[in-house]
Amino acid sequence: MTSLAVKYFLFISFNVFFAKNSCTWQSDTSKTWYKIYDDGLTGQVSNPEYADFYRLIITPDSAEADFIVEDYYKNGQLMFTGKYKRGLGFGINGRGTLEGSCISFFADGKTRSTVTYSNGEKAGIEHLYFPNGQLYAVCKYDEFGFSDHGPTYERKHYVDCYTSSGTSTCVKGNGQWTDYDQNFTSIISQGTIKKGRQDGDWKGTIRSGGDSIKYILTYKNGEFIGGTGFDKSGKACPFTREIEPASCRLGMVDYLSLLRSRINLPKDQNGKKMPLEDFTLSFVIETDGQLSHIEAIGSTDSAFNESLQSAVLKSGSWTPRKYLGIPFRTKITVPLKYNGSFSGQAYIKNVWYKETLLSF
Repeated sequence: MTSLAVKYFLFISFNVFFAKNSCTWQSDTSKTWYKIYDDGLTGQVSNPEYADFYRLIITPDSAEADFIVEDYYKNGQLMFTGKYKRGLGFGINGRGTLEGSCISFFADGKTRSTVTYSNGEKAGIEHLYFPNGQLYAVCKYDEFGFSDHGPTYERKHYVDCYTSSGTSTCVKGNGQWTDYDQNFTSIISQGTIKKGRQDGDWKGTIRSGGDSIKYILTYKNGEFIGGTGFDKSGKACPFTREIEPASCRLGMVDYLSLLRSRINLPKDQNGKKMPLEDFTLSFVIETDGQLSHIEAIGSTDSAFNESLQSAVLKSGSWTPRKYLGIPFRTKITVPLKYNGSFSGQAYIKNVWYKETLLSF
């Protein structure tokens, strides 16, 4: 499990798409707009009015050179500068594979961080800074690569940590560490570092709007052992996986197959049954597993809607998505069709759907 300072979670409106992503290739300088969410992650937006920054991807003159990527705050202040590795393309979110030295800045121009990337992974020494310019932390990353036994993944070593006034709390991988949110306005977690690794109990709080989650994560020599999340009432929810997606007892393919067999199809103007593929199902899994707000997107036929609701309630139980052991109200949106492909002579059925976390 990685640091929650990196994976700080926006739990009020978190969408999970279970679908394939396409890639595009960049040929000219492009400009795209992004919003920074409470979790520190970014999402591309089409309207600059809702954006926090914009990204320029500059194609160099040389066919051998890497692409230049620069992020700017809306006021024109440089936010990030680095390079995307040539030849690997760009995802639909406008992100490429970072390579080489990268520097990020606060809105007033002060340095936020400096680090080097290798094949999209942090490698070597990373320096992090407080908004007042004071050094906050030093981390070291093992370089990503391949060996005879397979890939060797990024491994973070905690080296030095300071308070905003310059007091040292962790020296050469031993001491106390504090993780902050994106804006350094609140503490996410605190715990002990031994020999560069997280160790013992790390306590923290994640906030978004008026909601919050308190949690304890337990580590041994950097390895996550288990944890406990606490819901609004203070109820303890033990867990071994930080995030557990919503799940259906039958599995999505069998669930959709059973559901389709139980739905009475509406008829069109000519009296023919309309294909199920024209409709999309939406429902909410409550924290206790009960289903609510069942509806057929694209249908105005009351008889069909009633048939769909009845079929959904009879076609299998669901478990809501859990974060830090705490169940969340989860909205499921799924087209009533399969997305399959052939593997040899066999046809493999797939179901694509979306999860949206609502509240807990």
